[in-house]
Amino acid sequence: MGSVWIVAQRGQEVMYWEDIEKGFNFSPVGDGGEVLQHYCNQDGLEIALRKWTDGFGYHGYCLGPAEPLPWDDQR
Repeated sequence: MGSVWIVAQRGQEVMYWEDIEKGFNFSPVGDGGEVLQHYCNQDGLEIALRKWTDGFGYHGYCLGPAEPLPWDDQR
């Protein structure tokens, strides 16, 4: 994971911007403020804020953590 900036927190969930994906994502947050789940969404601020205010963050639209593509194993 590259650099991460937490831009909002609600309870035990944060909205963060990640410099490699150049987008906003959601994650549960640890007791020390660390992002616990890394996602590769590339949401812009408007979309992320809409998800956040509609109550869909980590528990809503995130499709899952980044995983290798199936054809990566065949190289």
